[in-house]
This record gives sequence, C-alpha cells and structure tokens, in this order.
Amino acid sequence: MKKKIILACTSFIVGVVLVGCTTGNNTKSANSSDNDAQTVHLMEENEVASMNTLVTQDTASINAQVHVFEGLYNIDQDNEIVPAVAKDLPEISEDGKTYTIQLRDDANWSNGDPVTADDFVYAWRRLASPENEANYMFLLDGTVANGSEIINDGMDPEKLGVKANNDKELEIQLEKPVPYFTSLMTFPPFFPQNEEFVEEYGKEYGNDSEKILSNGAFTMENWDQSSME
Repeated sequence: MKKKIILACTSFIVGVVLVGCTTGNNTKSANSSDNDAQTVHLMEENEVASMNTLVTQDTASINAQVHVFEGLYNIDQDNEIVPAVAKDLPEISEDGKTYTIQLRDDANWSNGDPVTADDFVYAWRRLASPENEANYMFLLDGTVANGSEIINDGMDPEKLGVKANNDKELEIQLEKPVPYFTSLMTFPPFFPQNEEFVEEYGKEYGNDSEKILSNGAFTMENWDQSSME
C-alpha cells in the first residue's frame, strides 16, 4: 500500500511539472540580470497555501514551488528523470542501498549563497522530524535509513541516512533497495532548504514572498498567504 501511495505522489509531480508553464503564480527569474529578467503571470483556481516545501499538500503550492525551487532532479517533457541541482543521475551501489550524488558547482540561492549538500541534509532531517508535522514525512518511512525509527520511535533526526561528504557531494543510505527513489527526489518535500534563512524566520518561513529564499528559475513577488497579486 505504501509503495502505491509513493508512486501516486511521483505521478502527481510529473503532471505538475508538465503544466508548470501554464499554472502557478507571479514569478521573476532568479538568475537573470535586470536587463533580461522575465516575468510570468500564471493563474490558479485556489490560493497558494505555503511556499514551505515541508508542508506541501495542495496543487497550487506545488505548482508555484516547482518554479521557485529546484531539487536534485526534475522530470522533463518526455517523463524522463533529468539532473537539476545534481550534476548527473546518482551513482548507486551494487546492493542498491547507497546513493552518491554530485551537485552542480554553479547552483546558487537567490541571495548568492551556493547550494550545498548540507542544504539537502538539513531539509531531509526536518522532513523526518515529527515535531515539524511535515505532510509527506511518511515518504522517509521504510526508505531512507533510520527514517522509520525517527518517525515512529523518537530517534534523533540527525541519524537519518543522509550526509554531506563535502559541500558538493551528498550520500544517501536506504533501508533497502527502492527502485523509484530517484523519482521521489523530484518531489518538493525533498528540495533543499537554507538553514540560516529558515532558522531566521522560523514558523514564518514560506508565508510570504519576503520570507522565501529561492534556488530555482524564478523568484516570487507580491505574494502572501492571504493574497495572490
């Protein structure tokens, strides 16, 4: 049953990525200069609930997040998994339980800070921590090493099977081989978060466009949880 739920989540994100250019929110290119910046005006039937990828649940939020943030991998127009922040597809050990991923040297946050492996470690530990009540916490249960123990038995989230070997190398240990795990990494709950920025705003992080640090193609402007301008 759990596998079916996870596969459904993966299928859902495919649909979101494919329609990303026709749904979402007002955005501006994060990595463009003032001379070549592009503004995209996109429509949603419902308001974006949050830009905190840990509390993602509604379609409108996911549509906006995949414009504003970038994970290790994306799904392209041919439904193929392609590198995003990662340089290439993961190197997977013979037993299928260790994933080693190299990050792009030119991946940056919108404030100019580099995106590092620690940004993924921080985000995934927050995803696993029951105190954060992440909607998709269950995706770590039975997949990433110690995920089940952290979620169900109170183990320290720092024991989650993910670590930064250096600034640009991420290592993931799984409980068992999970053939669809690379697909899961295209889903917003597995996107990175900048620890310094998130800790600065605490529970207010992701509640309006001034409390978002982007690493994707666009930044969001003139948005808060009570309006979509």
